[in-house]
Amino acid sequence: KSGGSTWGPGRRTLHFTGLPFVPESDFDSFLQVTFPSQVICVNFKDTTDGRPPIAWVLFEDENVAADVAQNYQSFEWEGSQVAVQFARTELDPNKFNRGGGK
Repeated sequence: KSGGSTWGPGRRTLHFTGLPFVPESDFDSFLQVTFPSQVICVNFKDTTDGRPPIAWVLFEDENVAADVAQNYQSFEWEGSQVAVQFARTELDPNKFNRGGGK
């Protein structure tokens, strides 16, 4: 396995649900502080119907994603109970912005 951040097969995308009502910039900051240099891209969806935001996060490799899924499967953030699990589909980094700050 060679180094580098290239898109490829594998389970590296996690789905974050139950997020607090925060702007995308706050979620990016959370990712940057909690998982420095491990996030490739993020798809953040801020709902308009009163439901909490959700996000899909593509991590550098399968091991990092597995560690995050295990260690952060359920945690409290700003009064919300956030759930983290593997996404059904992988994010394509060519279609979404890099997370963790711009």
